[in-house]
Amino acid sequence: MQENITYLDKTVQPRAMQYGVVQIAAKDGIGYSGSVLLGFAEGTLCFLGLTEDQRHLQRHFPQAEIEKAPAAALGAVKTWLKTGDNPPRIRLYGTPFQQNVWRALLKIPKGKTVTYQQIAEKINCPDAVRAVGSAVGKNPVSVIVPCHRVVHKSGNAIRYGWGAEVKRALLDFEAAPPKT
Repeated sequence: MQENITYLDKTVQPRAMQYGVVQIAAKDGIGYSGSVLLGFAEGTLCFLGLTEDQRHLQRHFPQAEIEKAPAAALGAVKTWLKTGDNPPRIRLYGTPFQQNVWRALLKIPKGKTVTYQQIAEKINCPDAVRAVGSAVGKNPVSVIVPCHRVVHKSGNAIRYGWGAEVKRALLDFEAAPPKT
């Protein structure tokens, strides 16, 4: 997946965003059932939120003009979420620190969790636990950059922008052995 991701400075925001909502079922792909809001810039996925509320996209890209995405782009990402086949190209807009955190998140194995402290240590900023938490929370492509795999040092999976129940469902799905 790393090879499909381009990192861009947060200050270089796209002028136009296309968006759309798809519905997925928990039995497919990622273990989440419900609405998925997708945002694209120049055909590249830049936002994935577990919601249908367009305001979440606008918070990440406040300067961009927002218009509807083509059905083909939405269908391709929906198929990828369900099957894992043909991953989309992704652009992540963030500060250098956020990008370092997101790169570390991408290295967390499926079915595993780490703490904010462990991420801070992994990026050689052991005293920046709160800043790591902030960067995790500003991840624009939920599930793809697996922010749901980061938990409090107590081990509780309690904080997640899309709700604790969603986080638990994602983690439970990933931890379940594959059915044969």
